[in-house]
Amino acid sequence: MNNWLLSDILRFLSIGILTMLSLVLLRASIRRSERFLTIALCFGVACYLLIGWRPIWEMPFVLILVGGAFIIPIVLWLLSNTLFNDHFQLEKRHWVILAVVIAFQYFLFFLKDSAWAGPETTLGILRGFLPQMISFIFVILAAFAAYNGRQADLIEARIRLRSQLILLSAVLIASTLFGEIVLFENAAPQFLEIFHKGLIFVMILYFAISTLTFSADFYRSEPAPTSENESSPSPQLIEDLENLMTVEKFYREEGLTIGRLAEKLNEKEYKLRRLINQHLGYRNFNDFLNQYRIREACDILEDPEQTELTILEIAYHLGYKSLGPFNGAFKQQTGLTPTAYRKANEQMSK
Repeated sequence: MNNWLLSDILRFLSIGILTMLSLVLLRASIRRSERFLTIALCFGVACYLLIGWRPIWEMPFVLILVGGAFIIPIVLWLLSNTLFNDHFQLEKRHWVILAVVIAFQYFLFFLKDSAWAGPETTLGILRGFLPQMISFIFVILAAFAAYNGRQADLIEARIRLRSQLILLSAVLIASTLFGEIVLFENAAPQFLEIFHKGLIFVMILYFAISTLTFSADFYRSEPAPTSENESSPSPQLIEDLENLMTVEKFYREEGLTIGRLAEKLNEKEYKLRRLINQHLGYRNFNDFLNQYRIREACDILEDPEQTELTILEIAYHLGYKSLGPFNGAFKQQTGLTPTAYRKANEQMSK
């Protein structure tokens, strides 16, 4: 089979799967931001695959496809944060970043026809490298978002996705950098073209299967009812965990991880992870800890006999390594910073 024909087969198979996946996601019971970003990523990858097909450049809407390809790394970064950070919210600044990067990418794209931006000029070299460097930065940020917080994640499917996204992103970055930076504007060899399209196809197929079989429970949706056949956690484990957290206040241990907690309970980590996620309803171990830590913090801040304690001392006492995470967790649960909470309580007591 002709190598270029094989490349086109992979290209259009991938586009077909992306289209089907987008249609399914339109009816999926997931958050609007996750649905929008996933479909936007599907659209961007489809555009990227299409602009690599030579006949498409003769069509008038090709510039729309070019713009669609520009959004891939930024949307991947936003989607990675949305999926893996349970407290991430899309804000206006994210849309500003998206608009600025797309505008800059279009500016560099149109420079290719400029006489003063030829391949031998400094501007021409920058025009060739900058788009890839911008994409590289956002893909690295997406991989970092997948890596950050992995140890505290309680959702097994999402933990697997984190590792696989990091690995596949690394391979894709390496192949893209070689194909578009090392080769610059020279045509890529056929084997690299097939490898690149094949890798994209594998990534798309994996993601589609995960989503279409509803195994991708890293999406935030309504929790599914527990199956009668699903093994229930040991009542003794539940009792021991509750005693450890409420009586012994083990959450005060600095840098406490789920592995350390499982060790203390003399239980396998995966069983404890499932207990906290599936039966207590927490997606993240830090949120589970903060429930106890912030509750005690409120008690301390409301106690007139403990006003001499500084906010930093309270944070250390509760197991936080620094003030920032404590302030963030406290404000997330109460809507106020610890200092503002203490002041408000003092005013109410007068």
